[in-house]
Amino acid sequence: MPKGEGRGRSKNSPHPILVRPEQKGKFKQGVRIIKKIGGDADIAVFPEYMMSYAEGGLSKDWLNSQAEDLNGDFISKLSMAAKEVGLWLLINMFERVKIESITPM
Repeated sequence: MPKGEGRGRSKNSPHPILVRPEQKGKFKQGVRIIKKIGGDADIAVFPEYMMSYAEGGLSKDWLNSQAEDLNGDFISKLSMAAKEVGLWLLINMFERVKIESITPM
């Protein structure tokens, strides 16, 4: 029997991820998965709403409450864990950026 078949999940199989509306502490689940994968993969692909999702639909207030800059807890802790094990990440996030000006088209 090939490795991983019939004996539960192999180390390279998809890992279940619980996606909840709240963002607080969300990086902890991602860090656990990154450490579990370790050096057994080159890249980890996380689901679209790993950071958070809006139960009642997207709104400006909700996005503002969830957005972080690139130095925020969510991305910095995931990227630090990935760097420790030599893993690339593909992950979506709500990025907070300052817009200086918008030029009409």
